Amino acid sequence: MTDLFRSTAFRLACGIALWSVLFALAIFAFVYWQTAGLLREELAETLRLEIRAVASDPSGAARRVDTWIAMDPHARHYAGLFGPGDTRRAGNLDSLPASLPPDGDAYRVAAKVELGQRTIRDEMWAAALALPDGSVAVIGHDSDELDRVRDMSVRALGLGLVPTLVLSMAGGCSSRAGHGGASPRRRRPSTG
Repeated sequence: MTDLFRSTAFRLACGIALWSVLFALAIFAFVYWQTAGLLREELAETLRLEIRAVASDPSGAARRVDTWIAMDPHARHYAGLFGPGDTRRAGNLDSLPASLPPDGDAYRVAAKVELGQRTIRDEMWAAALALPDGSVAVIGHDSDELDRVRDMSVRALGLGLVPTLVLSMAGGCSSRAGHGGASPRRRRPSTG
Protein backbone atom coordinates (compact mmCIF):
# COMPACT_ATOMS: atom_id res chain seq x y z
CA MET A 1 0.00 0.00 0.00
CA THR A 2 2.83 2.42 0.79
CA ASP A 3 4.22 1.78 -2.69
CA LEU A 4 1.00 3.20 -4.11
CA PHE A 5 1.53 6.49 -2.27
CA ARG A 6 5.12 6.70 -3.52
CA SER A 7 4.30 5.86 -7.09
CA THR A 8 4.56 8.38 -9.89
CA ALA A 9 0.99 7.56 -10.93
CA PHE A 10 -0.38 8.50 -7.52
CA ARG A 11 1.61 11.72 -7.39
CA LEU A 12 0.44 12.61 -10.89
CA ALA A 13 -3.17 11.87 -9.92
CA CYS A 14 -2.82 14.09 -6.84
CA GLY A 15 -1.34 16.87 -8.97
CA ILE A 16 -4.18 16.64 -11.48
CA ALA A 17 -6.73 16.61 -8.67
CA LEU A 18 -5.16 19.62 -6.98
CA TRP A 19 -5.02 21.53 -10.28
CA SER A 20 -8.68 20.70 -11.00
CA VAL A 21 -9.79 21.80 -7.53
CA LEU A 22 -7.85 25.06 -7.79
CA PHE A 23 -9.32 25.69 -11.23
CA ALA A 24 -12.85 24.98 -9.92
CA LEU A 25 -12.25 27.33 -6.95
CA ALA A 26 -11.08 30.10 -9.26
CA ILE A 27 -14.17 29.73 -11.46
CA PHE A 28 -16.44 29.61 -8.41
CA ALA A 29 -14.84 32.72 -6.90
CA PHE A 30 -15.29 34.65 -10.13
CA VAL A 31 -18.93 33.61 -10.62
CA TYR A 32 -19.78 34.34 -6.97
CA TRP A 33 -18.02 37.70 -7.06
CA GLN A 34 -19.91 38.74 -10.19
CA THR A 35 -23.31 37.42 -9.02
CA ALA A 36 -23.18 38.81 -5.49
CA GLY A 37 -21.88 42.15 -6.76
CA LEU A 38 -24.66 42.41 -9.31
CA LEU A 39 -27.37 41.59 -6.76
CA ARG A 40 -25.93 44.05 -4.23
CA GLU A 41 -25.71 46.82 -6.82
CA GLU A 42 -29.25 46.21 -8.09
CA LEU A 43 -30.61 46.33 -4.55
CA ALA A 44 -28.58 49.46 -3.74
CA GLU A 45 -29.84 51.19 -6.90
CA THR A 46 -33.46 50.31 -6.05
CA LEU A 47 -33.01 51.77 -2.57
CA ARG A 48 -31.33 54.92 -3.90
CA LEU A 49 -34.14 55.49 -6.41
CA GLU A 50 -36.86 54.82 -3.85
CA ILE A 51 -35.38 57.12 -1.17
CA ARG A 52 -35.03 59.91 -3.76
CA ALA A 53 -38.69 59.42 -4.70
CA VAL A 54 -39.67 59.77 -1.02
CA ALA A 55 -37.55 62.90 -0.64
CA SER A 56 -38.94 64.48 -3.81
CA ASP A 57 -42.36 64.88 -2.17
CA PRO A 58 -41.83 65.72 1.52
CA SER A 59 -45.57 66.24 2.14
CA GLY A 60 -46.31 62.71 0.86
CA ALA A 61 -43.27 61.05 2.48
CA ALA A 62 -45.30 59.18 5.13
CA ARG A 63 -47.64 57.81 2.47
CA ARG A 64 -44.70 56.77 0.26
CA VAL A 65 -42.99 55.02 3.20
CA ASP A 66 -46.16 53.08 4.02
CA THR A 67 -46.62 52.19 0.32
CA TRP A 68 -43.07 50.77 0.18
CA ILE A 69 -43.88 48.48 3.11
CA ALA A 70 -47.31 47.50 1.74
CA MET A 71 -45.88 46.55 -1.68
CA ASP A 72 -44.08 43.56 -0.15
CA PRO A 73 -46.25 40.66 1.05
CA HIS A 74 -43.17 38.77 2.32
CA ALA A 75 -42.21 41.38 4.95
CA ARG A 76 -38.79 42.10 3.45
CA HIS A 77 -39.32 45.85 2.97
CA TYR A 78 -38.51 48.13 5.88
CA ALA A 79 -39.01 51.87 6.07
CA GLY A 80 -39.47 54.74 8.45
CA LEU A 81 -40.05 58.46 8.60
CA PHE A 82 -38.51 60.08 11.67
CA GLY A 83 -38.99 63.56 13.01
CA PRO A 84 -36.66 65.57 15.23
CA GLY A 85 -35.51 63.60 18.26
CA ASP A 86 -35.87 60.31 16.36
CA THR A 87 -39.65 60.19 16.80
CA ARG A 88 -41.27 57.82 14.36
CA ARG A 89 -43.97 59.32 12.16
CA ALA A 90 -44.54 56.38 9.80
CA GLY A 91 -43.16 52.98 8.85
CA ASN A 92 -42.16 49.75 10.52
CA LEU A 93 -38.70 50.73 11.76
CA ASP A 94 -38.64 51.19 15.52
CA SER A 95 -35.94 53.86 15.35
CA LEU A 96 -33.52 55.46 12.96
CA PRO A 97 -30.49 53.12 12.53
CA ALA A 98 -27.61 54.87 14.29
CA SER A 99 -24.97 53.85 11.74
CA LEU A 100 -26.99 54.93 8.68
CA PRO A 101 -25.87 58.30 7.27
CA PRO A 102 -28.66 60.31 5.60
CA ASP A 103 -26.75 60.68 2.32
CA GLY A 104 -29.04 58.68 0.00
CA ASP A 105 -26.61 55.79 -0.49
CA ALA A 106 -27.27 52.17 0.55
CA TYR A 107 -25.49 50.57 3.50
CA ARG A 108 -25.84 47.32 5.43
CA VAL A 109 -27.10 48.19 8.91
CA ALA A 110 -28.83 46.59 11.88
CA ALA A 111 -32.19 47.93 13.00
CA LYS A 112 -35.24 47.12 15.11
CA VAL A 113 -38.26 46.36 12.96
CA GLU A 114 -41.90 45.97 13.96
CA LEU A 115 -43.44 42.96 12.23
CA GLY A 116 -46.97 42.20 13.28
CA GLN A 117 -47.18 42.26 17.06
CA ARG A 118 -43.46 41.84 17.71
CA THR A 119 -40.21 43.76 17.33
CA ILE A 120 -37.14 42.03 15.93
CA ARG A 121 -33.55 43.09 15.36
CA ASP A 122 -32.56 42.44 11.76
CA GLU A 123 -29.79 43.16 9.27
CA MET A 124 -30.85 45.11 6.22
CA TRP A 125 -29.64 47.19 3.32
CA ALA A 126 -31.01 50.71 3.71
CA ALA A 127 -30.75 54.25 2.38
CA ALA A 128 -31.72 57.45 4.20
CA LEU A 129 -32.15 61.08 3.26
CA ALA A 130 -32.83 64.18 5.32
CA LEU A 131 -35.96 66.06 4.23
CA PRO A 132 -36.27 69.89 4.17
CA ASP A 133 -38.45 69.92 7.31
CA GLY A 134 -35.69 68.22 9.37
CA SER A 135 -37.19 64.72 9.30
CA VAL A 136 -35.28 61.72 7.96
CA ALA A 137 -36.75 59.08 5.63
CA VAL A 138 -35.36 55.54 5.52
CA ILE A 139 -36.07 52.85 2.92
CA GLY A 140 -34.68 49.36 3.53
CA HIS A 141 -34.71 45.78 2.33
CA ASP A 142 -33.93 42.59 4.22
CA SER A 143 -30.40 41.27 3.63
CA ASP A 144 -31.43 37.60 3.73
CA GLU A 145 -31.62 37.27 -0.07
CA LEU A 146 -27.96 38.18 -0.49
CA ASP A 147 -27.04 35.88 2.39
CA ARG A 148 -28.98 33.03 0.74
CA VAL A 149 -27.07 33.55 -2.51
CA ARG A 150 -23.81 33.27 -0.60
CA ASP A 151 -24.95 30.14 1.24
CA MET A 152 -26.22 28.50 -1.97
CA SER A 153 -22.94 29.28 -3.71
CA VAL A 154 -20.84 27.78 -0.92
CA ARG A 155 -23.05 24.67 -0.84
CA ALA A 156 -22.80 24.31 -4.63
CA LEU A 157 -19.03 24.65 -4.40
CA GLY A 158 -18.85 21.89 -1.79
CA LEU A 159 -21.10 19.62 -3.83
CA GLY A 160 -19.08 20.27 -6.96
CA LEU A 161 -15.57 19.95 -5.49
CA VAL A 162 -16.00 16.42 -4.14
CA PRO A 163 -16.84 14.85 -7.53
CA THR A 164 -14.17 17.01 -9.19
CA LEU A 165 -11.54 15.72 -6.77
CA VAL A 166 -12.64 12.07 -7.07
CA LEU A 167 -12.87 12.14 -10.87
CA SER A 168 -9.51 13.88 -11.17
CA MET A 169 -7.85 11.29 -8.95
CA ALA A 170 -9.50 8.42 -10.86
CA GLY A 171 -8.55 9.95 -14.20
CA GLY A 172 -4.96 10.46 -13.12
CA CYS A 173 -4.65 6.91 -11.78
CA SER A 174 -6.34 5.30 -14.79
CA SER A 175 -4.24 7.22 -17.32
CA ARG A 176 -1.06 6.01 -15.66
CA ALA A 177 -2.38 2.49 -15.16
CA GLY A 178 -3.06 2.24 -18.89
CA HIS A 179 0.69 2.62 -19.46
CA GLY A 180 1.51 -0.05 -16.93
CA GLY A 181 2.44 2.56 -14.37
CA ALA A 182 5.66 3.48 -16.13
CA SER A 183 6.68 5.37 -19.20
CA PRO A 184 7.38 3.16 -22.22
CA ARG A 185 11.10 2.86 -23.04
CA ARG A 186 12.38 3.49 -26.49
CA ARG A 187 14.75 1.00 -27.99
CA ARG A 188 17.80 2.07 -29.81
CA PRO A 189 18.24 0.56 -33.19
CA SER A 190 20.99 -2.04 -33.17
CA THR A 191 24.07 -1.39 -35.17
CA GLY A 192 25.41 -4.45 -36.42
